[in-house]
Amino acid sequence: MGLQSSYQEYYAVKKSHTEKRGTYLDNLAEALAQQNDGQKLKILAQLHQHETQRSVAHKIRYLRGKNSSGSTTFITVENNNGSVSEFSKKKGNRVSHTKDQQG
Repeated sequence: MGLQSSYQEYYAVKKSHTEKRGTYLDNLAEALAQQNDGQKLKILAQLHQHETQRSVAHKIRYLRGKNSSGSTTFITVENNNGSVSEFSKKKGNRVSHTKDQQG
């Protein structure tokens, strides 16, 4: 299986992702209902509500520009004299702050 055929398969599956996700949630609700002696419709409604909340939160993070996480916003360095310097980059300018280390 080559790279091109893998991409073709990926795009074919991607087109029906909402249908496949719905089927997955339906099967999950059925399994949870059997395991916990619950009502399938109630569990399915909870799962769909959770999916909707995740989707809305993702859209809000996207609109606010906060989708990327794990980036470095500043670096803290301990100097030879025991003081601590913080370096951060804001709007293309390197800013450094020096603080005394508190024991």
